[in-house]
Amino acid sequence: MEKEVIVSDIVPSLKLLITDEQDTIRMICVGAMVGIAKILSKDENKKVMLPITLAIFEDKSWKVRLAIAKNFPELAGAFGKEIVDASLTTKFSLLLKDDEADVRTAAVTSLKSCLKTISAEKIQTVIIPQLNDLMRDSSFSVRAGLAGSLCSICTVIKKDVAITRLLPLLIDLLKDEHHEVRMAILAEVQPVAISIGPEFITSSMLISFSNLMKDQKWRVRNAVIELLGNLSKEFGKDFYSKSAEQIFLLFLVDTVAEVRETGMAKIEQLASVFKADWVVKTYLPKAVEAFGKEKQGYLYRITALRSMAVRGCCNGR
Repeated sequence: MEKEVIVSDIVPSLKLLITDEQDTIRMICVGAMVGIAKILSKDENKKVMLPITLAIFEDKSWKVRLAIAKNFPELAGAFGKEIVDASLTTKFSLLLKDDEADVRTAAVTSLKSCLKTISAEKIQTVIIPQLNDLMRDSSFSVRAGLAGSLCSICTVIKKDVAITRLLPLLIDLLKDEHHEVRMAILAEVQPVAISIGPEFITSSMLISFSNLMKDQKWRVRNAVIELLGNLSKEFGKDFYSKSAEQIFLLFLVDTVAEVRETGMAKIEQLASVFKADWVVKTYLPKAVEAFGKEKQGYLYRITALRSMAVRGCCNGR
């Protein structure tokens, strides 16, 4: 379809439908807005589509606001960073404090997909202040979505800002009462740490990891072992010995077999990187020490024996 036809015929009809009394009609219009915005140029969007878009953010129906929250990443991509920064970021931030939890969840989840279209300045001045309020949101789904977005934001802003302003929020979310929020952080934090460097894993975060190894949900403990194993492989022996080892080796005495299996798999991966000398001088003495107590059950002793088998793998036997 020719752009001239869209501007002359389709857009005027859209303007009428976007004010229809039925919210279902207005919801469908949001999808149409995205499709049209992708066809038009950025200048055409600024002139034709921007006024319509600005109005929809404050629609009286939460279902329509939900639709715009879900579609915002595509809409922002079509408009481009200049228009998003100048006109849409502040409007989008309203959705982060919407009265409806579903809208807030959709908005904070969409945020991680549209960061490339929002400048670092707007993220710091408009978006991050709203995220502080979401830390106390009554809906765990909002807080879980926040966890993923915080991690993504850390990778697109300055390192010092991420450490000073966002790291404390991530650590607080690791203490969240709902396990899905804690899991969301553990699932997303690895690329952030790799992007920023080992200094991102502060003593406060390590204390949180240590506390999570007492978590009632075994999947949380499993995620901690997975994360520390991966970070040790990425950052090297010093990080493992100074930061990760004491917490990581708790897998040896975990009550759930899946956690112990994850730990053994990570030990094999670390052995392949750190080599046999590390296994013999660093890992094996700790493993022997952990299982030198008579109170350990036979399943734990089996774990010890299986984990010690990496020595043979390292020596090529």
